[in-house]
Amino acid sequence: MTATTPPPSAEPPSVLIKSAQGNHRVATALHEAAHAVAYLHLGRSFNYLSVEEYRLVGNGEHIDSWDRAVTSMAGPASESVMYHHGRGDEAAVYAWVRDEIQQRAEFADESAERDDYSDAGQLAVAALPFALAIVTQHWDDIERIAKAALAVDPLDFAAIEELAPKGELSGTITRWLALAQQHEAAQSRVEAL
Repeated sequence: MTATTPPPSAEPPSVLIKSAQGNHRVATALHEAAHAVAYLHLGRSFNYLSVEEYRLVGNGEHIDSWDRAVTSMAGPASESVMYHHGRGDEAAVYAWVRDEIQQRAEFADESAERDDYSDAGQLAVAALPFALAIVTQHWDDIERIAKAALAVDPLDFAAIEELAPKGELSGTITRWLALAQQHEAAQSRVEAL
């Protein structure tokens, strides 16, 4: 695929994406906002999002393995969108996160601090296209939440819910699933050599 990945609100590049490339606090706000949008999309709730704490804080509600994987991978998906904005197509966005999953699996350290990849666990690869679909289709919502989180920290669930109504993924998920299949098939061919 040669389609570019810029989020819908970023034509031309949004100020927030440009800022994130040189400002860790802005990048963190976008990363955490992506988790929040994934939670909302899956019909899940949480207590609050905090840029200063680098996290989205749950409310003790049980979350199944699949939903945990999708919501966890939304953070790395947003980072790839930020990094590749204007520099690569969707294949590059997918491959960046997929390669990170592979590297972490190869060099797993049981004593390492938990992160999005370890939270997603063995479902990380399967959840990635869904996380990318949520992130790319709802980028405007992610930016709105990130801007609010930069102004008010912590930002509670009710405030976030008002900023980002839930929505269907339409054809976005089909596109990312096809891209994932193409990537995995290419990797298999390379490994067979």
